[in-house]
Amino acid sequence: MRTHANKKQGNNAGSRIGSRRNSGSPFSDNRPEAIAQRKFQGIADTSSQAKQLKSLQDITHTSDKTGLKQTPSFHSNVIQGYFEGKDLAKGNVPDDARISENLKIVKEGKQDVYADPEKIKEANAALEADSRIVFKQGEQKEYDLESQPGKDGLSTISFTDFYQVIPRYNPNVPTEDDTPRSQSAEVNDTPEVTKNKHRDYVISLLNLQEDFRQFLAAITGKQGDGIRSWDGREWFGQASAWLKGNAVRDDVLRLGLMEIAAKFSVDNDRESRNAAVETLLGAYIQFMSAEMKAPDKIVLPTDCGQMVHYIVKFGKTKKNDSLDDNPALGSNYYTELPKNASNVGWNYHWGGVVLKDGGDNVTLESAGGTSLGSLGKQSWWFEMYGTKKVDQTFKKQVHQTHINRNRALVDQAGGNTKNLSHSQLDDHQEKINKWK
Repeated sequence: MRTHANKKQGNNAGSRIGSRRNSGSPFSDNRPEAIAQRKFQGIADTSSQAKQLKSLQDITHTSDKTGLKQTPSFHSNVIQGYFEGKDLAKGNVPDDARISENLKIVKEGKQDVYADPEKIKEANAALEADSRIVFKQGEQKEYDLESQPGKDGLSTISFTDFYQVIPRYNPNVPTEDDTPRSQSAEVNDTPEVTKNKHRDYVISLLNLQEDFRQFLAAITGKQGDGIRSWDGREWFGQASAWLKGNAVRDDVLRLGLMEIAAKFSVDNDRESRNAAVETLLGAYIQFMSAEMKAPDKIVLPTDCGQMVHYIVKFGKTKKNDSLDDNPALGSNYYTELPKNASNVGWNYHWGGVVLKDGGDNVTLESAGGTSLGSLGKQSWWFEMYGTKKVDQTFKKQVHQTHINRNRALVDQAGGNTKNLSHSQLDDHQEKINKWK
């Protein structure tokens, strides 16, 4: 016999009723990567660059927490669209979970989506021909959901066995860059193969960490004769040459190291430069520590424009910037964002649609500026959007995230970011509040 799990009486975000989760680590604690993780975690947690990055990540993944009252359906007089956990009369889901209107998909966290197995099959059928990403059916989880009473006085009740939706590389569709695929599981890989690929990925990060330490010691003049002459533009050239010597270096450290090299290529303030590279090293350790903790995740681009082409074939993406866009499975969302002269924030955003349930769509996304490197296991996320209420649409939510994120960037700059101010962001907020 099945019983209701009343979320108003003791349900919490950690609840896993009916879950068959295996939480064991694929590595024992005495492996090199586990030892390194413990060693580096203390350093990582105190890195100033890491703390700033974390604050921007938090903003990026809380776009719905705006405090704005949701507008009733702009397609009908009936309140429709996905539910949130807090809106359910009963249900063993977190308050901020999103549940599709037809109760077939549950998005619990950034990378945690559970779906009816038929929805996973439907997605793979649409994606397998052209998409680089398909889905593995993961752990089983039982949901006992009850919506709020409808106009006829009845409640919709669903007892459903869902399965975790796990992104995997599609062996039938090649990628232009072999690095992410070689370090990530394909859909038919066994658990042992998946574990080995993650181990190889971790080893490559550990090797880069030591390589990076040695390089920084050289270019900051802490070791070696003749190295101290690497000043100004010559320092810039040495940094660029080092990055090009290894694909992992280039993927993870290019942006941070080249920003430092450009800043000090003319103004050779050695003390400030050395402090900047030490901060970058701390951010790298934080990034590496997080990546170690994700053995079952795949490596994906940290860029929305690159990510969308892992879902939609090159030449097939579309730019429909309408508020009520409802893309097909394997297609994409797109929206333009206000540009500014200081080039702060994003100018646009893409999202590839990977699951559908009625008028609700689940996307697989990433974005620039949310991770240290150009590839990673922790930077991508799922999101659920609706098509029946303005505040649930892709366009409205992305614009709101853009505003929130840019406010944080302005605040970080002490309110003095060139050509971008809180008043401009207020104008943008006022504009999207009027969307109907």
